[in-house]
Amino acid sequence: MLPSRHFGDLKPESWLGLLDATYAIILTLMVIDLPSLVTALIDHFQGSHDSFLLLIRVLCFHVLGYMAMFMIIYEIWSIHRSTLTISQPSRHKTILTGAILAVSSFMPPLVQMANGYRQTYVLSGDQQGWAIVETIRAVLYLLLLLIYFMLYVSARPSVPGPEESAASLEANRSLFSLAAVARNRCILALVIYPISLIFPVGGPLYLLFFALIGYFGLDLLRLGRRGLALVAPGR
Repeated sequence: MLPSRHFGDLKPESWLGLLDATYAIILTLMVIDLPSLVTALIDHFQGSHDSFLLLIRVLCFHVLGYMAMFMIIYEIWSIHRSTLTISQPSRHKTILTGAILAVSSFMPPLVQMANGYRQTYVLSGDQQGWAIVETIRAVLYLLLLLIYFMLYVSARPSVPGPEESAASLEANRSLFSLAAVARNRCILALVIYPISLIFPVGGPLYLLFFALIGYFGLDLLRLGRRGLALVAPGR
């Protein structure tokens, strides 16, 4: 039964406490398993002859993967919270909010499983572990696509009427901007995942690229162009 059946007409603040708490728990759970993985990794290298560079590589995978997912979940939270704060409560937003929170809660176990199986694959070379990592990665991108699509639908502004107030028009402009961000993330996920299959590099580098594009957008491209200009000043 929807919360509106229990509490009557919902206000935006009715969701905000649950929203903040859920995303905080998601971000916390993603890092809880990291110390045990690192401990197991160090124990393995103490009793083996593997190179030290391999240890650094696996540690970088863990850290970069966690950082990427932290940034992505943080952006999802910010879009979701802003949408609920700006928009008027409705039945479909209530349904979408519950669905977004439910799907987002799958992120911690997926991240933990990916880290564990990736570590096992790198250390042992077990191809079955690699297949599991690729399956988890595909599910992860699919869930991200679903979350951003639901955020897009939730943030789509209503069609303004002839007597809309200035505040309502401003709210619609803000919602349009949020919907555009969510739509662009859907497109980005649809572009990055096939590229990652064509040009596999291993590890969470493509996911980190997705997160960085989300945070910095065109600023990241401008930074890259400035870096190239410094490297090749004569061009």
